[in-house]
Amino acid sequence: MAVPGLAWGWWSSIGGEGNPVFGSSDATAGSALEWLIPLAFMAMLLPALPLFAHAEENIFRSGAEHWTVTKRTLKTLQFGLVHAIIGIPIGAALALSIGGAYFMRVYLREYAGTHSRRQATLESTAAHTAYNGVILVIVAIALVITAAGG
Repeated sequence: MAVPGLAWGWWSSIGGEGNPVFGSSDATAGSALEWLIPLAFMAMLLPALPLFAHAEENIFRSGAEHWTVTKRTLKTLQFGLVHAIIGIPIGAALALSIGGAYFMRVYLREYAGTHSRRQATLESTAAHTAYNGVILVIVAIALVITAAGG
């Protein structure tokens, strides 16, 4: 984020503060809305996690067994950068490419063992869903701590 331009995100450029993913902002700090709004977002997001992960795996991994290393690398970077659409800074979106590289590895490993694009996509979807689930658990813990006044 210290590199010029990587801290930019549309959310902050329109004056938003805080995390656009869960609807938190400095405007709700100190009130019940500080944890209530993110909790509501999480409740709506949780059942959709596997669907979002599967859609992303179809777009960014399915068929990778036939791609060059360059195309795999570009798709991994695209995977991270597409998350900037939700308003997170470009640097944070690029960091998500690391997870994308892991999901690519999962996909290719499964494909090598099964020679099934469908099975490989399901395996990378499972890894992606678990990854997102861990992030939600961490955010939930932070919300509980915030709500408890810690």
